[in-house]
Parts: sequence; C-alpha cells; structure tokens
Amino acid sequence: MTGIVIPDGGNIGSASDPDAISIPANGKPTFSQGIANTGTIDAGTFNGTIGDSITLSQGTWTPTFTNSSGTDLVTTYGTRNAVYTRIGNLVFFNVDINVNQSGAPSSTTNILNVSGLPFFGVSPSSSIVAANGHPGGIVSYHQNINSAFAASYSIHWVLQDTGRMTFYYANGADMGPFNENWLTGTSRMIFSGQYYLAQIT
Repeated sequence: MTGIVIPDGGNIGSASDPDAISIPANGKPTFSQGIANTGTIDAGTFNGTIGDSITLSQGTWTPTFTNSSGTDLVTTYGTRNAVYTRIGNLVFFNVDINVNQSGAPSSTTNILNVSGLPFFGVSPSSSIVAANGHPGGIVSYHQNINSAFAASYSIHWVLQDTGRMTFYYANGADMGPFNENWLTGTSRMIFSGQYYLAQIT
C-alpha cells in the first residue's frame, strides 16, 4: 500500500479549516481536534520527547556497592542487572546486584551505599532530593548476608542528596544503618524504586 507523503509546511485540508492536519517546517504534525484512539499502538521502543517537554527513555545502568565517598567496595561482581524507565521527570528503576569474590568486600562498620543511578550529576540537585522527601524503598530479596545481620531483619534504602542510596535494617522497633561489613563475598540484593528529577510543587 502506498502512503500519503506531505512535505514540511503542507496541510491535509485547507489551512484555514479548524479540522485540518498541519505539517510545519519542523516536521512535527499538529492535530487540531486531537487523536482518536480507535485501535492499538504497535509495541516498540521510544527514546525522545513529546512536545519538547516530556522525555521518554529506557536503558541500563551499573549499580555499585560503595562507601559514603562513592568508592567501590567490591573487587569482582557477578550479576549486575539494572534498568530504568524515565517518563518526564520521574525515573523508575530495577536492580539485581551480587558480589562474586573471595572474602568480604569491606571490614568497616560504615553504612553501605549503592551508586550509579542514572541522571545524577546533572540533576537533580540536593535541594530537589530533600524537597521531595528523600525517596526510599525496601529490598525485596537478599541472600548471603553476614551472620551478624539477623535473617528476620528487612533491608531498606533511602536516596541521598549525592544520588547514592544508603541502606538500613529494620526489625520491628529496632532500626539502624546496614554496615558495609555485613556484605559477604556472595551477597545479593534485588530491589526497585523511583525518584524525581525535579521538585514537585
């Protein structure tokens, strides 16, 4: 089937017709009466913007177990699967990260961090993270954590101004920092979450 080809600056219908479809010089069509959804949209991958204002993108990123300065604690990783979907200023992410080395990554009792979330370093600023209430969540699966960490404890992450996530344990009313030295040479965590790249007002 042959399609209809309309050059930049062309119209379907009269330019003065309120129902016309216009193709301006920038190639972005204008539908004055909107678009009626009477069917389905083919599945696919889209990376770009809608109306120069809403960014849609998907991709991968590399999570890293770090200290509070962002220094990698691990010599060798096994699985490091991490993806994100960005819709405007909202970013959703999923993480599956595990250690695969001989011996524990760290011997310190400092709080554990994960670095590498996409879009940090450009935005958001620290004020945006704080203003949006420091997003956080729970680690849905963890494996091979040091025996000093009770199996009944849950692990939680909180996004900090630096773009790194800090980790905490919880067991009823008992809460505190998740120490770096609770990671073992085969520790694994799986979790997901979301955060904003602009202040919500």
